[in-house]
Amino acid sequence: MHSSESLNRIPVVVVVPGTSKLAALRFPHTVAIDPAPLNGLSQRTVFIGFQVQAASADWVDRVPAGTLTEDDLRSVEDAVLDALGFEPPE
Repeated sequence: MHSSESLNRIPVVVVVPGTSKLAALRFPHTVAIDPAPLNGLSQRTVFIGFQVQAASADWVDRVPAGTLTEDDLRSVEDAVLDALGFEPPE
């Protein structure tokens, strides 16, 4: 079974929290993403890679606010991997 198919069968999702408080950038494993029409952000948002967590699928909006660009998503993923002690892919 493909990993995305199996994730659709469990009642939780993995989330990387974000905040508009730019002071969060003082911590390692954080990434700032500027608002853009594609991502649906209304202000500069700091994603906090060291606070990755599981949340109830019912708690998360089913309709996404937007989509991160491939480069922005890679930056967030790299921050999470680094926080977990993994080497980000090259």
